[in-house]
Amino acid sequence: MSSDANSFRADKLLWNLVVGLLLLWLPTAAFASQTAVLTWIASSDSNVAGCKIYHGPASHDYQNVVDVGLVTSAAISGLADGSTNYFAATTYDSSGNESTFSNEAIFIAPSPAPPAAVIAGNHPPTLNSISDIDVLENSVAQTAALSGITSGAVNENQSLKVTAVSSNTRLIPNPSISYVSPKGSGVLTFRPVTKAFGTATITVTVKDSGKSNNIVTQSFNVIVVSPANVSLYTLLAAPKISNSLTNCTTMIGKSVSMSVDASGFGTLKYQWQLNGTNLPSATGRILTIPNIKAGQMGTYTVTVYNSVGAISTSAFVSVMATPAARLTSLPQPVGQFGFQVSGVDGYKYVVQASSDLKNWVSVKTNTAPFIFTDANAGNYGRRFYRTFYKP
Repeated sequence: MSSDANSFRADKLLWNLVVGLLLLWLPTAAFASQTAVLTWIASSDSNVAGCKIYHGPASHDYQNVVDVGLVTSAAISGLADGSTNYFAATTYDSSGNESTFSNEAIFIAPSPAPPAAVIAGNHPPTLNSISDIDVLENSVAQTAALSGITSGAVNENQSLKVTAVSSNTRLIPNPSISYVSPKGSGVLTFRPVTKAFGTATITVTVKDSGKSNNIVTQSFNVIVVSPANVSLYTLLAAPKISNSLTNCTTMIGKSVSMSVDASGFGTLKYQWQLNGTNLPSATGRILTIPNIKAGQMGTYTVTVYNSVGAISTSAFVSVMATPAARLTSLPQPVGQFGFQVSGVDGYKYVVQASSDLKNWVSVKTNTAPFIFTDANAGNYGRRFYRTFYKP
């Protein structure tokens, strides 16, 4: 075959691009967007190595591209209800030579009611939407979390492949993907080209091993901001935390919630750790630990970061098996005695005093943690103290 890409023509494939609507209804899932199913006649040319599907919101304005491989149909997901979508296809050989576009197909996505029954056949894989990311020019490598990766149905145990392409490789080269099938999450990594700014659309594709309906895509924008267009305040705005985490004590089986408020340039990301180890899926500003266990006691740290820098705050969470308080003596003036009551945070404790260990008098009730001071301790030859939890 000639190396001239223009000689590798689409008409060799007898292109007949047809678009249709796949309606899929499962009792355990709901789809807010539409899926267009495209089919075509297989090529008789042995040099064809695969196909690419281009689509966009206007005729010949193809903003997205998906490499579907050597198949004769593909499902393009994530199309908004009521939107008009234009599709065209090309083929390529093993050397990367690409044909001209096929005929154009138009698909207007309706807003359908759920059909009564499940359509048999391969279910398209799934991938959650990805938020846009803002970074500064000349930023270091950035990451985006990929989640909701599945084969599309619980009864489809298929090999999944995740890839990503950039619409503007002069700004954002095609990202790398860290993903192991059949996990439900992965990580996308990209780095802006030095001394370049603008916008690139990243399209992430999940492909399963089915022969049709085997593609799902999600796109997000990466906006690279030039320092010339950013105020000095914004340029220097590494994340700032307005509320530091505080130490706390809780009981086994209780629910613990910690949160952080932060501000800074662009997209802020969060990562929680326990004793220096990342907590899986703990990537929001709020961390909730239901039914806490003794093994979850330790130092919790949240790191907030953006393309400028990072900042962290930590707190120690104590987990107690019983509500019994700990008493810690404190230095006091002559004639006084005091100690800190460190029970379960938020629990009420009663402090009692006695001179003979037989007769006890309640002298204070408060919510832990608190400090108790007996200003009259010097009036006694001896004085004993105890606390108990008051439900």
